[in-house]
Amino acid sequence: MAGSIANNVAIYKKTSTYIPPASPSELIDSTNYTLNFMKRKFIHIGIDPSDMFRVAVHIITPSRYVNISTEFLQRIFSLMGNILSFILEQPGKYKRTIFLETENFKLSSMMYSGENTLVVESKIQDGCRILLNRVELLQLQYLEWCIFETITRKSTIMQPIILHQYEIFTEYLGRELSKMDSAPKTIEEMVIFIRNIRDDHIITNSPKHDINFISQLKMHAFTQLAEHSIQRWNVEISPEIEEDNIEKSTMYSKIMNVVLIIICIGLLLIVVMVLNPPVKSQQILAFSNETTEATEGIVKTMWKAVKPIISPDTAAAASEISVANVTRLRINHHNTLSRINHSFNNNNNTINNYNYYNCNHTDK
Repeated sequence: MAGSIANNVAIYKKTSTYIPPASPSELIDSTNYTLNFMKRKFIHIGIDPSDMFRVAVHIITPSRYVNISTEFLQRIFSLMGNILSFILEQPGKYKRTIFLETENFKLSSMMYSGENTLVVESKIQDGCRILLNRVELLQLQYLEWCIFETITRKSTIMQPIILHQYEIFTEYLGRELSKMDSAPKTIEEMVIFIRNIRDDHIITNSPKHDINFISQLKMHAFTQLAEHSIQRWNVEISPEIEEDNIEKSTMYSKIMNVVLIIICIGLLLIVVMVLNPPVKSQQILAFSNETTEATEGIVKTMWKAVKPIISPDTAAAASEISVANVTRLRINHHNTLSRINHSFNNNNNTINNYNYYNCNHTDK
């Protein structure tokens, strides 16, 4: 029996380790209300840059916090009568009551330190849970109109101003990045770049009549600014690189086409000369000159069509190449004509000598 009791003690004796939740996100244009100063419980209302610049409500205690939406806070106030009637009862036997449960939040009751308390917890963030006792709930109910007046002012007036100044900030970053030879490539480098910017340089671009949130954006929304700038900068650079590559490949293909046409013309001339050997040197010379002049005309016509669509440096280089090719082609033609003319002369001399020999031999 003693052994079984010892085993049960070992089973039911649990050691729990407190794991604090992550720090809440910083809010822009934050307004604070005190629920219990002695226990350091406050409610913060502001614009959350990590949540698409929506109005957020943080209920903060010394060790925990919970981030709830304005819609869920409205539902808490709508149930405040039932909640207070349960909390104000004398604490008795432990009983857990669930007042409201949604996909993201849960509202329930529990007994803590000998009194009934309200538990507000998040179902999407681990460790985000706070307890409110009777005094704190009464103070929350007393601040209801102040809280919703603050939420309405921030959502209708402050949020559009902050979003407009956020766009001003991103446009300023875009102009500064375009002036840099080596722009930041990573989020970490962009964050360092944003933190080193002087606030007054951006404030001068903001409307004078608006409340200024540039400094708060720089302090609390640097991650969003860095991600937006990196994405925008990559989108602007990619089309330029792609267009430049397409232009270069098009230019190279056109130059290669010109070179291939010149080579084909040269091969065609060689084939014509081989298949149609001239009879007389005068005919060869006339044919060569006509062919060379025709070749020059074709090359010049092609060059006039191609020259406007390539760069000046490439045009100058290609022009020198074309002139050199035509000049070399003329020299080769004249050399070929000289060799053919010399060959014809040698053949004629050989034929004359042969006829002379035959005539002398017949007379004898």
